[in-house]
Amino acid sequence: MCRAALELLVLVTLGCRSSAGDASCPEPQRAFQGSCFEFVAHHRSFVGAQAWCEESGGHLAFIPDENTQYFLQEHLDPQRDMWIGVARAASLNVQDSATAEGPLSWLDDSHITFSNWASSPEPGAACGHILKHSGFQWAATGDCDRKLSFMCQFESRRAIVCAGQTIALQCASGQVLVIDGGFYGRKNVHYCQSTTSTATTSSQQCGWVNVVESLTAHCQGRQVCHIAEAGKSFGEPCPPLGNYLSVDYHCEEGFTMTMNTSAAVFTDVTIIIKWLLTPSRGKPLCRLSTGDGHFLHVDSPVGLESRLIHRYTHPSTCVVAVDCTSGDMHVTSQKIITIMEPVTDIRVTRCYAGTQTFHATDCRALYGRAFQMQMAVKTGLNISYRIQSEETVFLGFFVVKGNVSHNISVTPEMVKQLGPGCHQLTISASNMVTFPEVSTELQVCILEQVAGLQASVLTDDCLHSSDIAVDVSLEQGAPALLLFSLTGDNSISFYETRDMNARKAIFHISHPIQGMEDQ
Repeated sequence: MCRAALELLVLVTLGCRSSAGDASCPEPQRAFQGSCFEFVAHHRSFVGAQAWCEESGGHLAFIPDENTQYFLQEHLDPQRDMWIGVARAASLNVQDSATAEGPLSWLDDSHITFSNWASSPEPGAACGHILKHSGFQWAATGDCDRKLSFMCQFESRRAIVCAGQTIALQCASGQVLVIDGGFYGRKNVHYCQSTTSTATTSSQQCGWVNVVESLTAHCQGRQVCHIAEAGKSFGEPCPPLGNYLSVDYHCEEGFTMTMNTSAAVFTDVTIIIKWLLTPSRGKPLCRLSTGDGHFLHVDSPVGLESRLIHRYTHPSTCVVAVDCTSGDMHVTSQKIITIMEPVTDIRVTRCYAGTQTFHATDCRALYGRAFQMQMAVKTGLNISYRIQSEETVFLGFFVVKGNVSHNISVTPEMVKQLGPGCHQLTISASNMVTFPEVSTELQVCILEQVAGLQASVLTDDCLHSSDIAVDVSLEQGAPALLLFSLTGDNSISFYETRDMNARKAIFHISHPIQGMEDQ
Protein backbone atom coordinates (compact mmCIF):
# COMPACT_ATOMS: atom_id res chain seq x y z
CA MET A 1 0.00 0.00 0.00
CA CYS A 2 1.31 3.49 -0.81
CA ARG A 3 1.83 6.10 1.88
CA ALA A 4 0.97 9.66 0.97
CA ALA A 5 -0.31 12.83 2.58
CA LEU A 6 -3.96 13.61 1.89
CA GLU A 7 -5.54 17.02 1.63
CA LEU A 8 -9.24 17.53 1.01
CA LEU A 9 -11.03 20.68 0.01
CA VAL A 10 -14.26 20.56 2.00
CA LEU A 11 -17.14 22.98 1.52
CA VAL A 12 -20.35 22.95 3.55
CA THR A 13 -23.56 24.08 1.84
CA LEU A 14 -27.26 23.44 2.14
CA GLY A 15 -27.85 22.09 -1.34
CA CYS A 16 -26.39 19.66 -3.84
CA ARG A 17 -27.54 16.97 -6.25
CA SER A 18 -26.47 13.74 -4.53
CA SER A 19 -28.37 12.15 -1.66
CA ALA A 20 -27.33 9.37 0.71
CA GLY A 21 -29.93 6.81 1.63
CA ASP A 22 -33.10 5.63 -0.04
CA ALA A 23 -34.67 9.08 -0.17
CA SER A 24 -35.96 10.74 -3.32
CA CYS A 25 -33.60 11.33 -6.22
CA PRO A 26 -33.24 14.65 -8.06
CA GLU A 27 -34.93 14.92 -11.43
CA PRO A 28 -34.62 13.29 -13.88
CA GLN A 29 -33.20 10.39 -11.83
CA ARG A 30 -35.29 7.47 -10.59
CA ALA A 31 -34.83 5.66 -7.26
CA PHE A 32 -34.54 1.89 -6.87
CA GLN A 33 -33.02 -0.25 -4.09
CA GLY A 34 -30.96 2.54 -2.56
CA SER A 35 -29.55 3.91 -5.84
CA CYS A 36 -30.54 6.66 -8.24
CA PHE A 37 -30.61 5.85 -11.97
CA GLU A 38 -30.38 8.40 -14.77
CA PHE A 39 -31.22 7.61 -18.40
CA VAL A 40 -29.04 9.78 -20.65
CA ALA A 41 -29.99 10.40 -24.28
CA HIS A 42 -26.57 11.84 -25.21
CA HIS A 43 -24.42 9.58 -27.35
CA ARG A 44 -20.99 8.70 -25.97
CA SER A 45 -18.41 5.97 -26.34
CA PHE A 46 -18.29 3.39 -23.55
CA VAL A 47 -15.40 5.19 -21.80
CA GLY A 48 -17.02 8.57 -22.47
CA ALA A 49 -20.32 7.41 -21.00
CA GLN A 50 -18.57 6.12 -17.88
CA ALA A 51 -16.72 9.44 -17.56
CA TRP A 52 -20.03 11.34 -17.85
CA CYS A 53 -21.47 9.30 -14.97
CA GLU A 54 -18.31 9.75 -12.90
CA GLU A 55 -18.60 13.54 -13.10
CA SER A 56 -21.46 13.26 -10.60
CA GLY A 57 -19.94 10.43 -8.55
CA GLY A 58 -21.64 7.52 -10.33
CA HIS A 59 -20.91 4.79 -12.86
CA LEU A 60 -22.63 2.99 -15.73
CA ALA A 61 -25.57 1.03 -14.34
CA PHE A 62 -25.25 -2.49 -12.97
CA ILE A 63 -28.08 -5.03 -13.34
CA PRO A 64 -27.39 -7.57 -10.58
CA ASP A 65 -30.80 -9.23 -10.50
CA GLU A 66 -34.12 -9.72 -12.23
CA ASN A 67 -35.87 -7.05 -10.16
CA THR A 68 -33.41 -4.40 -11.32
CA GLN A 69 -33.87 -5.56 -14.92
CA TYR A 70 -37.65 -5.14 -14.64
CA PHE A 71 -37.28 -1.73 -13.02
CA LEU A 72 -34.98 -0.43 -15.75
CA GLN A 73 -37.24 -1.77 -18.50
CA GLU A 74 -40.02 0.50 -17.24
CA HIS A 75 -37.88 3.53 -18.10
CA LEU A 76 -35.90 2.37 -21.15
CA ASP A 77 -36.64 3.26 -24.77
CA PRO A 78 -36.94 -0.01 -26.74
CA GLN A 79 -35.72 1.86 -29.81
CA ARG A 80 -32.31 2.70 -28.27
CA ASP A 81 -29.07 0.84 -27.64
CA MET A 82 -27.78 1.86 -24.19
CA TRP A 83 -24.44 1.23 -22.52
CA ILE A 84 -24.49 -0.63 -19.18
CA GLY A 85 -21.58 -1.21 -16.78
CA VAL A 86 -20.30 -4.48 -18.29
CA ALA A 87 -16.68 -4.79 -19.46
CA ARG A 88 -13.82 -7.27 -19.69
CA ALA A 89 -11.99 -7.81 -16.42
CA ALA A 90 -8.51 -6.28 -16.64
CA SER A 91 -5.39 -6.43 -14.47
CA LEU A 92 -3.87 -3.49 -12.61
CA ASN A 93 -0.41 -4.97 -13.28
CA VAL A 94 1.25 -2.59 -15.72
CA GLN A 95 3.16 -5.50 -17.25
CA ASP A 96 -0.17 -6.94 -18.43
CA SER A 97 -1.99 -5.56 -21.41
CA ALA A 98 -4.89 -3.35 -20.42
CA THR A 99 -6.87 -5.00 -23.17
CA ALA A 100 -5.99 -8.56 -22.21
CA GLU A 101 -9.05 -10.75 -22.46
CA GLY A 102 -10.79 -11.81 -19.29
CA PRO A 103 -14.34 -12.73 -18.41
CA LEU A 104 -17.02 -10.08 -18.71
CA SER A 105 -17.90 -8.57 -15.33
CA TRP A 106 -19.41 -5.46 -13.85
CA LEU A 107 -17.13 -2.44 -13.71
CA ASP A 108 -16.44 -2.98 -10.00
CA ASP A 109 -15.07 -6.46 -10.91
CA SER A 110 -18.06 -8.26 -9.36
CA HIS A 111 -19.21 -11.39 -11.17
CA ILE A 112 -22.27 -11.40 -13.42
CA THR A 113 -24.61 -13.73 -11.53
CA PHE A 114 -27.77 -12.65 -13.38
CA SER A 115 -27.73 -12.15 -17.14
CA ASN A 116 -30.15 -11.42 -19.95
CA TRP A 117 -27.97 -11.94 -23.03
CA ALA A 118 -29.68 -12.03 -26.41
CA SER A 119 -26.88 -14.40 -27.43
CA SER A 120 -23.67 -15.61 -25.82
CA PRO A 121 -20.94 -12.95 -25.98
CA GLU A 122 -18.45 -13.52 -28.81
CA PRO A 123 -14.70 -13.81 -28.09
CA GLY A 124 -13.19 -10.35 -28.19
CA ALA A 125 -16.31 -8.60 -26.91
CA ALA A 126 -15.18 -5.97 -24.42
CA CYS A 127 -18.26 -4.03 -23.27
CA GLY A 128 -22.01 -4.49 -22.96
CA HIS A 129 -25.21 -2.63 -23.75
CA ILE A 130 -28.98 -3.01 -23.88
CA LEU A 131 -29.89 -4.16 -27.41
CA LYS A 132 -32.68 -2.24 -29.09
CA HIS A 133 -35.67 -4.13 -30.59
CA SER A 134 -34.81 -7.17 -28.42
CA GLY A 135 -37.15 -6.83 -25.48
CA PHE A 136 -34.35 -5.18 -23.47
CA GLN A 137 -31.92 -8.09 -23.73
CA TRP A 138 -28.18 -7.54 -23.47
CA ALA A 139 -25.50 -7.63 -26.13
CA ALA A 140 -21.69 -7.58 -25.95
CA THR A 141 -19.52 -5.85 -28.54
CA GLY A 142 -15.86 -5.38 -29.32
CA ASP A 143 -16.49 -1.87 -30.65
CA CYS A 144 -16.54 0.15 -27.44
CA ASP A 145 -16.02 3.39 -29.39
CA ARG A 146 -19.59 3.28 -30.72
CA LYS A 147 -21.62 6.30 -29.70
CA LEU A 148 -24.65 5.08 -27.73
CA SER A 149 -27.05 6.39 -25.14
CA PHE A 150 -26.39 5.14 -21.61
CA MET A 151 -27.71 4.93 -18.07
CA CYS A 152 -25.87 5.99 -14.92
CA GLN A 153 -26.19 4.64 -11.41
CA PHE A 154 -25.49 6.75 -8.32
CA GLU A 155 -25.14 4.59 -5.23
CA SER A 156 -26.41 6.04 -1.98
CA ARG A 157 -23.47 4.77 0.08
CA ARG A 158 -20.50 5.17 -2.26
CA ALA A 159 -19.02 7.96 -4.36
CA ILE A 160 -16.12 8.00 -6.85
CA VAL A 161 -14.18 11.25 -7.38
CA CYS A 162 -11.94 11.39 -10.43
CA ALA A 163 -8.99 13.74 -10.92
CA GLY A 164 -10.07 17.37 -11.25
CA GLN A 165 -13.65 16.71 -10.15
CA THR A 166 -15.74 17.86 -7.19
CA ILE A 167 -18.74 16.00 -5.78
CA ALA A 168 -21.00 16.53 -2.80
CA LEU A 169 -21.99 14.01 -0.17
CA GLN A 170 -25.37 15.01 1.19
CA CYS A 171 -27.86 13.58 3.65
CA ALA A 172 -31.54 14.33 3.96
CA SER A 173 -32.77 17.06 6.29
CA GLY A 174 -31.95 16.28 9.90
CA GLN A 175 -29.35 13.63 9.04
CA VAL A 176 -25.56 13.62 9.22
CA LEU A 177 -22.77 11.92 7.30
CA VAL A 178 -20.92 8.96 8.78
CA ILE A 179 -17.76 7.88 6.92
CA ASP A 180 -17.43 4.09 6.63
CA GLY A 181 -14.35 3.83 4.42
CA GLY A 182 -12.27 5.54 1.77
CA PHE A 183 -9.08 5.31 -0.25
CA TYR A 184 -7.14 7.30 -2.82
CA GLY A 185 -5.27 5.60 -5.63
CA ARG A 186 -6.65 2.75 -7.71
CA LYS A 187 -8.17 -0.67 -7.06
CA ASN A 188 -10.05 -0.91 -10.35
CA VAL A 189 -8.88 -0.36 -13.91
CA HIS A 190 -12.28 0.76 -15.25
CA TYR A 191 -12.95 3.72 -12.96
CA CYS A 192 -11.67 7.19 -13.90
CA GLN A 193 -9.74 5.97 -16.95
CA SER A 194 -7.03 8.39 -18.06
CA THR A 195 -6.62 9.11 -21.74
CA THR A 196 -3.06 10.41 -21.28
CA SER A 197 -1.28 8.20 -18.74
CA THR A 198 0.52 5.12 -20.02
CA ALA A 199 2.50 2.34 -18.43
CA THR A 200 6.15 3.29 -18.32
CA THR A 201 8.35 0.89 -16.43
CA SER A 202 7.69 -2.27 -14.51
CA SER A 203 8.81 -0.51 -11.33
CA GLN A 204 5.70 1.70 -11.46
CA GLN A 205 2.96 -0.26 -9.74
CA CYS A 206 -0.59 0.71 -8.75
CA GLY A 207 -1.49 1.12 -5.10
CA TRP A 208 -3.75 3.10 -2.82
CA VAL A 209 -3.68 4.97 0.47
CA ASN A 210 -6.30 4.78 3.24
CA VAL A 211 -7.93 8.19 3.71
CA VAL A 212 -10.67 7.31 6.23
CA GLU A 213 -9.16 9.44 8.98
CA SER A 214 -8.97 12.55 6.81
CA LEU A 215 -12.45 12.06 5.37
CA THR A 216 -13.87 11.54 8.85
CA ALA A 217 -12.24 14.69 10.18
CA HIS A 218 -13.71 16.83 7.40
CA CYS A 219 -17.10 15.26 6.71
CA GLN A 220 -18.26 13.26 9.73
CA GLY A 221 -21.30 14.84 11.38
CA ARG A 222 -22.06 17.26 8.55
CA GLN A 223 -25.23 17.29 6.51
CA VAL A 224 -23.44 18.24 3.28
CA CYS A 225 -19.78 17.85 2.41
CA HIS A 226 -18.23 18.86 -0.94
CA ILE A 227 -15.09 16.93 -1.79
CA ALA A 228 -12.63 18.11 -4.40
CA GLU A 229 -9.79 15.86 -5.59
CA ALA A 230 -6.79 18.13 -5.12
CA GLY A 231 -4.35 16.73 -7.68
CA LYS A 232 -0.74 16.53 -6.55
CA SER A 233 -1.58 17.01 -2.87
CA PHE A 234 -2.77 13.38 -2.86
CA GLY A 235 0.51 11.96 -4.08
CA GLU A 236 0.68 9.37 -6.88
CA PRO A 237 -0.30 5.92 -5.57
CA CYS A 238 -0.94 4.75 -9.15
CA PRO A 239 1.24 6.66 -11.65
CA PRO A 240 0.65 4.32 -14.62
CA LEU A 241 -3.16 4.52 -14.74
CA GLY A 242 -4.06 7.58 -12.68
CA ASN A 243 -5.85 7.89 -9.35
CA TYR A 244 -9.33 8.39 -7.98
CA LEU A 245 -10.93 8.87 -4.58
CA SER A 246 -13.48 6.31 -3.34
CA VAL A 247 -15.72 7.16 -0.36
CA ASP A 248 -18.06 4.79 1.48
CA TYR A 249 -20.55 6.51 3.77
CA HIS A 250 -24.07 6.45 5.17
CA CYS A 251 -26.46 8.85 6.87
CA GLU A 252 -27.71 8.88 10.43
CA GLU A 253 -30.13 11.10 12.27
CA GLY A 254 -28.72 14.53 13.15
CA PHE A 255 -29.66 14.10 16.77
CA THR A 256 -31.01 11.24 18.79
CA MET A 257 -33.77 11.27 21.36
CA THR A 258 -33.83 8.29 23.70
CA MET A 259 -36.53 7.46 26.22
CA ASN A 260 -38.64 4.56 27.44
CA THR A 261 -41.79 3.74 25.51
CA SER A 262 -43.82 3.33 28.72
CA ALA A 263 -43.74 4.65 32.27
CA ALA A 264 -45.83 4.74 35.43
CA VAL A 265 -47.62 7.85 36.62
CA PHE A 266 -45.66 10.00 39.09
CA THR A 267 -42.33 8.36 38.20
CA ASP A 268 -39.31 10.09 36.68
CA VAL A 269 -39.07 9.79 32.89
CA THR A 270 -35.57 10.49 31.58
CA ILE A 271 -35.36 12.00 28.09
CA ILE A 272 -31.85 11.98 26.58
CA ILE A 273 -31.06 14.19 23.59
CA LYS A 274 -27.71 14.03 21.79
CA TRP A 275 -26.97 16.52 19.01
CA LEU A 276 -24.78 15.05 16.25
CA LEU A 277 -25.28 17.47 13.38
CA THR A 278 -22.59 20.13 12.95
CA PRO A 279 -24.64 23.33 12.53
CA SER A 280 -23.74 25.65 9.68
CA ARG A 281 -24.87 28.78 11.49
CA GLY A 282 -24.43 28.93 15.22
CA LYS A 283 -25.65 26.79 18.05
CA PRO A 284 -28.93 24.93 17.51
CA LEU A 285 -31.98 26.07 19.44
CA CYS A 286 -34.21 23.21 20.58
CA ARG A 287 -37.60 23.03 22.27
CA LEU A 288 -39.09 19.89 23.77
CA SER A 289 -42.82 19.18 24.00
CA THR A 290 -43.59 16.47 26.55
CA GLY A 291 -47.03 15.82 25.04
CA ASP A 292 -49.00 16.71 28.17
CA GLY A 293 -48.95 20.47 27.73
CA HIS A 294 -45.44 21.16 29.04
CA PHE A 295 -42.61 22.71 26.99
CA LEU A 296 -38.91 22.78 27.86
CA HIS A 297 -35.93 24.50 26.23
CA VAL A 298 -33.03 22.15 25.56
CA ASP A 299 -29.35 23.08 25.67
CA SER A 300 -27.74 20.68 23.15
CA PRO A 301 -23.99 21.25 22.75
CA VAL A 302 -22.63 19.34 19.76
CA GLY A 303 -21.52 15.82 20.65
CA LEU A 304 -22.83 16.00 24.22
CA GLU A 305 -26.00 14.72 25.85
CA SER A 306 -28.79 16.71 27.42
CA ARG A 307 -30.87 14.89 30.04
CA LEU A 308 -34.29 16.08 31.05
CA ILE A 309 -36.54 14.63 33.77
CA HIS A 310 -40.31 14.83 33.55
CA ARG A 311 -43.19 13.32 35.54
CA TYR A 312 -46.58 12.52 34.07
CA THR A 313 -49.56 12.76 36.41
CA HIS A 314 -52.31 11.07 34.39
CA PRO A 315 -52.53 7.86 32.35
CA SER A 316 -52.40 8.67 28.63
CA THR A 317 -50.47 8.20 25.40
CA CYS A 318 -48.23 11.20 24.72
CA VAL A 319 -46.22 12.32 21.70
CA VAL A 320 -42.85 13.70 22.83
CA ALA A 321 -41.36 16.00 20.18
CA VAL A 322 -38.06 17.86 19.88
CA ASP A 323 -37.89 20.76 17.42
CA CYS A 324 -34.43 22.20 16.62
CA THR A 325 -33.38 25.06 14.35
CA SER A 326 -29.96 26.34 13.32
CA GLY A 327 -29.73 28.90 10.56
CA ASP A 328 -31.70 27.55 7.62
CA MET A 329 -31.75 24.05 9.09
CA HIS A 330 -34.84 22.66 10.80
CA VAL A 331 -34.93 19.14 12.26
CA THR A 332 -37.46 17.34 14.41
CA SER A 333 -37.80 14.02 16.17
CA GLN A 334 -40.78 12.36 17.82
CA LYS A 335 -41.31 9.49 20.24
CA ILE A 336 -44.50 8.02 21.70
CA ILE A 337 -44.73 7.14 25.38
CA THR A 338 -47.59 5.35 27.13
CA ILE A 339 -48.24 6.45 30.71
CA MET A 340 -50.02 3.86 32.86
CA GLU A 341 -50.94 3.14 36.44
CA PRO A 342 -49.08 0.16 37.93
CA VAL A 343 -51.07 -2.92 38.92
CA THR A 344 -52.17 -3.01 42.57
CA ASP A 345 -54.22 -5.32 44.80
CA ILE A 346 -55.09 -8.42 42.77
CA ARG A 347 -58.08 -10.34 44.13
CA VAL A 348 -60.13 -13.43 43.28
CA THR A 349 -63.77 -13.07 44.33
CA ARG A 350 -65.46 -16.37 43.43
CA CYS A 351 -65.33 -19.58 41.41
CA TYR A 352 -67.90 -21.22 39.15
CA ALA A 353 -68.13 -24.96 38.47
CA GLY A 354 -71.10 -25.88 36.33
CA THR A 355 -74.15 -24.36 38.06
CA GLN A 356 -72.38 -24.15 41.43
CA THR A 357 -70.88 -20.93 42.80
CA PHE A 358 -68.14 -20.97 45.45
CA HIS A 359 -66.49 -18.23 47.44
CA ALA A 360 -62.81 -17.77 46.66
CA THR A 361 -61.92 -19.31 50.03
CA ASP A 362 -63.72 -22.54 49.06
CA CYS A 363 -63.03 -22.93 45.34
CA ARG A 364 -64.00 -26.36 43.98
CA ALA A 365 -64.18 -27.99 40.56
CA LEU A 366 -64.94 -31.40 39.10
CA TYR A 367 -62.08 -33.41 37.62
CA GLY A 368 -62.20 -33.25 33.79
CA ARG A 369 -64.68 -30.35 33.81
CA ALA A 370 -64.02 -26.68 33.13
CA PHE A 371 -64.41 -24.07 35.83
CA GLN A 372 -64.07 -20.28 36.03
CA MET A 373 -62.39 -17.85 38.38
CA GLN A 374 -63.58 -14.26 38.73
CA MET A 375 -60.76 -11.79 39.38
CA ALA A 376 -59.79 -8.14 39.09
CA VAL A 377 -57.13 -5.66 40.18
CA LYS A 378 -57.65 -2.34 41.91
CA THR A 379 -55.67 -0.24 39.37
CA GLY A 380 -53.89 -0.79 36.09
CA LEU A 381 -54.49 -1.20 32.36
CA ASN A 382 -53.18 -3.70 29.82
CA ILE A 383 -52.82 -6.45 32.41
CA SER A 384 -51.04 -9.73 31.78
CA TYR A 385 -52.19 -12.50 34.13
CA ARG A 386 -50.33 -15.72 34.81
CA ILE A 387 -51.69 -18.75 36.72
CA GLN A 388 -49.30 -21.43 37.88
CA SER A 389 -49.08 -24.37 40.24
CA GLU A 390 -45.65 -24.54 41.84
CA GLU A 391 -43.25 -24.10 38.89
CA THR A 392 -45.73 -25.07 36.16
CA VAL A 393 -47.46 -22.23 34.31
CA PHE A 394 -50.64 -23.57 32.80
CA LEU A 395 -52.57 -20.42 31.91
CA GLY A 396 -51.77 -16.89 30.75
CA PHE A 397 -54.12 -14.22 29.47
CA PHE A 398 -54.38 -10.49 28.79
CA VAL A 399 -57.06 -7.92 29.62
CA VAL A 400 -57.22 -4.22 28.85
CA LYS A 401 -59.15 -2.93 31.86
CA GLY A 402 -57.81 -4.40 35.05
CA ASN A 403 -60.31 -2.87 37.50
CA VAL A 404 -63.23 -4.65 35.80
CA SER A 405 -63.99 -8.20 36.96
CA HIS A 406 -63.16 -10.89 34.40
CA ASN A 407 -64.23 -14.53 34.40
CA ILE A 408 -61.22 -16.62 33.45
CA SER A 409 -61.92 -20.12 32.14
CA VAL A 410 -59.77 -23.08 33.11
CA THR A 411 -60.18 -25.79 30.46
CA PRO A 412 -60.87 -29.48 31.20
CA GLU A 413 -57.37 -30.30 29.95
CA MET A 414 -55.84 -27.91 32.47
CA VAL A 415 -57.98 -29.40 35.26
CA LYS A 416 -56.73 -32.88 34.34
CA GLN A 417 -53.18 -31.53 34.39
CA LEU A 418 -53.72 -30.44 37.99
CA GLY A 419 -55.25 -33.79 38.97
CA PRO A 420 -57.58 -34.67 41.88
CA GLY A 421 -56.91 -33.07 45.23
CA CYS A 422 -56.44 -29.56 46.59
CA HIS A 423 -53.89 -27.35 44.86
CA GLN A 424 -52.35 -24.02 45.79
CA LEU A 425 -52.42 -21.75 42.73
CA THR A 426 -50.39 -18.57 42.37
CA ILE A 427 -52.09 -15.85 40.31
CA SER A 428 -49.77 -13.04 39.17
CA ALA A 429 -50.59 -9.80 37.37
CA SER A 430 -48.41 -7.09 35.83
CA ASN A 431 -48.16 -4.53 33.07
CA MET A 432 -45.24 -2.70 31.48
CA VAL A 433 -44.83 -0.37 34.48
CA THR A 434 -45.34 -2.82 37.36
CA PHE A 435 -42.12 -3.98 39.05
CA PRO A 436 -42.27 -6.38 40.73
CA GLU A 437 -45.48 -8.06 39.66
CA VAL A 438 -48.30 -8.50 42.18
CA SER A 439 -49.67 -11.93 43.10
CA THR A 440 -52.12 -13.77 45.31
CA GLU A 441 -52.71 -17.38 46.36
CA LEU A 442 -55.85 -19.41 45.65
CA GLN A 443 -56.64 -22.94 46.78
CA VAL A 444 -58.65 -25.00 44.33
CA CYS A 445 -59.87 -28.49 45.19
CA ILE A 446 -60.37 -30.77 42.19
CA LEU A 447 -63.02 -33.37 43.01
CA GLU A 448 -63.88 -36.58 41.22
CA GLN A 449 -67.54 -37.46 40.68
CA VAL A 450 -68.84 -39.72 43.46
CA ALA A 451 -69.07 -43.37 42.41
CA GLY A 452 -69.32 -46.70 44.23
CA LEU A 453 -70.81 -45.35 47.49
CA GLN A 454 -71.38 -48.16 50.02
CA ALA A 455 -72.37 -48.03 53.70
CA SER A 456 -72.96 -50.63 56.45
CA VAL A 457 -74.04 -50.24 60.09
CA LEU A 458 -71.54 -51.72 62.54
CA THR A 459 -73.66 -51.25 65.71
CA ASP A 460 -75.69 -54.39 66.54
CA ASP A 461 -78.48 -52.77 68.55
CA CYS A 462 -79.27 -49.48 66.85
CA LEU A 463 -82.64 -49.04 68.58
CA HIS A 464 -81.19 -48.83 72.08
CA SER A 465 -77.76 -47.39 71.34
CA SER A 466 -76.94 -43.68 71.56
CA ASP A 467 -73.90 -44.19 69.32
CA ILE A 468 -74.28 -45.74 65.90
CA ALA A 469 -71.13 -46.70 63.93
CA VAL A 470 -71.42 -46.61 60.13
CA ASP A 471 -68.72 -47.95 57.78
CA VAL A 472 -68.64 -45.91 54.50
CA SER A 473 -66.51 -46.53 51.40
CA LEU A 474 -66.15 -44.80 47.99
CA GLU A 475 -64.63 -46.07 44.77
CA GLN A 476 -63.94 -42.44 43.76
CA GLY A 477 -65.00 -38.94 44.70
CA ALA A 478 -63.17 -38.31 47.98
CA PRO A 479 -63.17 -35.83 49.55
CA ALA A 480 -66.97 -35.80 49.65
CA LEU A 481 -69.79 -34.44 51.79
CA LEU A 482 -72.00 -37.19 53.26
CA LEU A 483 -75.58 -36.69 54.41
CA PHE A 484 -76.81 -39.10 57.11
CA SER A 485 -80.60 -39.37 57.56
CA LEU A 486 -81.94 -41.08 60.75
CA THR A 487 -85.63 -41.70 61.52
CA GLY A 488 -87.03 -42.97 64.86
CA ASP A 489 -90.19 -45.01 65.64
CA ASN A 490 -91.99 -41.80 66.37
CA SER A 491 -91.36 -40.71 62.75
CA ILE A 492 -89.03 -37.95 63.89
CA SER A 493 -86.12 -37.58 61.45
CA PHE A 494 -82.61 -36.40 62.11
CA TYR A 495 -80.07 -35.24 59.49
CA GLU A 496 -76.34 -34.86 59.91
CA THR A 497 -73.57 -34.04 57.40
CA ARG A 498 -70.00 -35.24 57.64
CA ASP A 499 -66.89 -34.62 55.53
CA MET A 500 -65.30 -37.73 54.09
CA ASN A 501 -61.66 -37.08 53.16
CA ALA A 502 -60.64 -40.65 52.39
CA ARG A 503 -62.08 -43.45 50.33
CA LYS A 504 -62.98 -45.46 53.47
CA ALA A 505 -64.00 -44.23 56.93
CA ILE A 506 -66.10 -45.11 59.99
CA PHE A 507 -68.52 -42.47 61.27
CA HIS A 508 -70.17 -42.41 64.74
CA ILE A 509 -73.65 -40.91 64.86
CA SER A 510 -75.08 -39.92 68.26
CA HIS A 511 -78.65 -38.73 68.98
CA PRO A 512 -81.02 -38.97 71.98
CA ILE A 513 -84.10 -39.94 69.90
CA GLN A 514 -85.37 -43.36 70.92
CA GLY A 515 -86.23 -46.09 68.47
CA MET A 516 -84.01 -44.53 65.81
CA GLU A 517 -83.03 -46.40 62.69
CA ASP A 518 -80.34 -45.58 60.15
CA GLN A 519 -81.39 -44.48 56.67
